[in-house]
Order: sequence, then C-alpha cells, then structure tokens
Amino acid sequence: SRQESSIKCYDKIYLSREHFDIFIGSHTPKRWITNQKEVVKIIKDNNYKKVRVDNLHIRDQITIINYAKKVITFMGANCDNIT
Repeated sequence: SRQESSIKCYDKIYLSREHFDIFIGSHTPKRWITNQKEVVKIIKDNNYKKVRVDNLHIRDQITIINYAKKVITFMGANCDNIT
C-alpha cells in the first residue's frame, strides 16, 4: 500500500532518462530527443517531479507509478509495465 513505502510519491511525475544520454553529440539516433534540456525545463515549470525508477526495487517502482495521477516519459519503454 502507499503508506507502507518510505519512497517519495508525487501526483505529477516524469520518468527521467538523463542518465542514459551518453551518445548526444557524437551519436544521435533518429528517435533521440535533441532538445531534452528545454523539454525538461517546461516539464519542471509545470510542477512535475523527476523520478528515476530503474534503480529502485520493483515494489517501489509500482508504488510510484500507481500513486501518480499524471506521468510523462521520454521513452515508451519506460511505460511498458505500468498498467
């Protein structure tokens, strides 16, 4: 349940992928986001909280996603198992 977890949950989140962006500049795949800094600023300006779930236990990942009312992600793969 939501009360059992010690992780922080928010109503509006975006799933971070900044730690994956090691290829920008030298290697830009077709579907890569080239203006990610600008997009993140807009998202933060709209009161979304950055959440990195790949380093969390699956139970905590489920809790964070379940609690959020709105979720933004840069990659569809981030949302593969959230329903």
